[in-house]
Amino acid sequence: MILNAHADVVPVGEGWTYPPFKLTRRGREWYGRDVADDKGPLASLILVFNELAKNSDWQGKIILASTIDEEIGGHTGLSYLLDVELLKGDYCIVGDGVIENITNAVNDCLRFRVTIKGRSIHSSMNWLDINAIEKATKLIKRLAKYNAALHRLKSKIPANPQTDVNWLTPSITVGVIMGGTKVNIVPNTCVLEIDRRLIPEENKSEAVDSFTNILEELSRLDVDLKYDIEIGGFHDSFLTSMENEVVTTLTQTYKDVLARKGHIYGSLGCLDAAHVAKHKIPVVAFGASRVESNYHGVDERVRIDDLLNFGKIIEVTVLRLLKTKEVN
Repeated sequence: MILNAHADVVPVGEGWTYPPFKLTRRGREWYGRDVADDKGPLASLILVFNELAKNSDWQGKIILASTIDEEIGGHTGLSYLLDVELLKGDYCIVGDGVIENITNAVNDCLRFRVTIKGRSIHSSMNWLDINAIEKATKLIKRLAKYNAALHRLKSKIPANPQTDVNWLTPSITVGVIMGGTKVNIVPNTCVLEIDRRLIPEENKSEAVDSFTNILEELSRLDVDLKYDIEIGGFHDSFLTSMENEVVTTLTQTYKDVLARKGHIYGSLGCLDAAHVAKHKIPVVAFGASRVESNYHGVDERVRIDDLLNFGKIIEVTVLRLLKTKEVN
């Protein structure tokens, strides 16, 4: 049994009420960067691991893998450990996600870095230039229309209704814009970093073709729109059958511990669980956050009760999968 959670974090950002890198308790919540995604669940897994080490009522091996780089794709973290066979297992639970449901599938993720090329000149003579930022706005507007079209595509895999969609859906987002050196210089480059999420039913190579076709179309319509493009993968999609033992056991344990049904939904985000699935290890993801946790956002927080319940559910699930006595 592999238990996994990641220890890396995203940038803090501005506007925090509480110090982002100091654990702050307010009532029944912890505040701080990564308390929900994913150091809170990691801390819970460490406690679970320690409890299981004291328990002799199970057979097999339990590995706790605290990994890094999940936020940038996990290729030098969990993926590497699996690729070089330092990690092997019959089951895996990735402690990342929400407390309100169990995740058996995720969207795929592509990243595009587009450099729009212009020609610099003093801003007082801008009719002689090619403004790279102005050219980039044409791509941004076109991608907004593309995003609307993508939203009309729906997966057969249900999504958490709290995300305002009932089924996994694809998307494309311009997440970073970098351009210009000084206000009175016409910018000669503008760099866009773009995030493309694919539902499991989509084909990655076709998604790349669709994006490059948009660039080629804009370039044909405007001969001054020149560009370079870099394409990178991030996480793949995965789907673990709802009938798989790791899913059914976790679902039943969820119901037993929390006295409510554990719904199974796909995730719109990316998870390191995709690397596990690539190695044919049955994997399911389950965490302690909620939409209200504002993970990746300002004043990230997690309910303490959710961390405790998360740990209890994981502990009982592991013992059941390893065919043991149940935990009282």
